[in-house]
Amino acid sequence: MSKTTTFTASTLLLGTILSVTGMKPEEPTRETAPSLHGATGWLNTEPLKLGNLRGKVVLIDFCTYTCINWVRTLPYIRAWEEKYRASGLVVIGIHTPEFVFEYDKDNIIRSLKEMKRYWCCRYKIVKR
Repeated sequence: MSKTTTFTASTLLLGTILSVTGMKPEEPTRETAPSLHGATGWLNTEPLKLGNLRGKVVLIDFCTYTCINWVRTLPYIRAWEEKYRASGLVVIGIHTPEFVFEYDKDNIIRSLKEMKRYWCCRYKIVKR
């Protein structure tokens, strides 16, 4: 597929999305992002605050380390983080456990190392 074809298809898709949703390209939304507070802790970083991320591109990665669908995204997220970190990309992992053993902090730390996830990770331990 040529660059022109890709650009045209992308433009048509964006135009379709905008017309279906009723949004106009010149009217950006100005909603406030949700807070990053409420975490039990952070791994690979000091606690982050939204104000410190102003002007950066932030990719929020909702994850749980045993989800095969999420594991399959890792090579792409890792590549983007490595390629665009110097340009201001910040990847924040929000750990969202599903199973009881995924709430264990030591398991989270071990999985970060094994999966070579070096970006910051917010987690919350909830007693079940």
